[in-house]
Amino acid sequence: MKLHAALTQANIPYFIDYGTLLGFCRDQKFIPHDPDIDISIPPVGINPAHVLKCLLKNGFSFIHAFRHENKIIEFTVSYNKLPIDVFFYEKEANKMFSHGCFWENTRIYPNERMNSVRRYYFPLVENIKTVVLRGYEVCFPIDEIILLETLYGKSWKVPDPTWNDQDGHNWMLLESLAERVSQDDVLQA
Repeated sequence: MKLHAALTQANIPYFIDYGTLLGFCRDQKFIPHDPDIDISIPPVGINPAHVLKCLLKNGFSFIHAFRHENKIIEFTVSYNKLPIDVFFYEKEANKMFSHGCFWENTRIYPNERMNSVRRYYFPLVENIKTVVLRGYEVCFPIDEIILLETLYGKSWKVPDPTWNDQDGHNWMLLESLAERVSQDDVLQA
């Protein structure tokens, strides 16, 4: 996989996360209705600009990014028209957190570049392993089950058509908003 090669050659640690991790752990494949790949950068001090430069140099295209409280919290690139969401974890005591941006239809925003922000808390991921799944090398968190249970509950192994991403998560809605920013904003951060 081009993504794995680009990041590992640049010594950028990452692991598959969210729906991508769920699909590979539960079904040994991508979830058919999940339109993107989700990866996360663990809280090891990697600058988002460094990650984006690496991906651009390897043929990925920038789509958008979000900045919250003067930090790039996520960006999306694509490769062969496949979107890849890149999230950045931060460490807090013996846990870590990341942010997810979303448009909330009932909220009044100051402009179309603003989005609501959720902060997701997880046990700290300190070790990553490379595995081969369906012929692709990918990085997994060593404790992937703990991440999946934190995200999807103890019944994550059974697909649930009624599952709603607003229920049952270890997240909090932040009062402050995130701003959609440009490629240059990320590269200058």
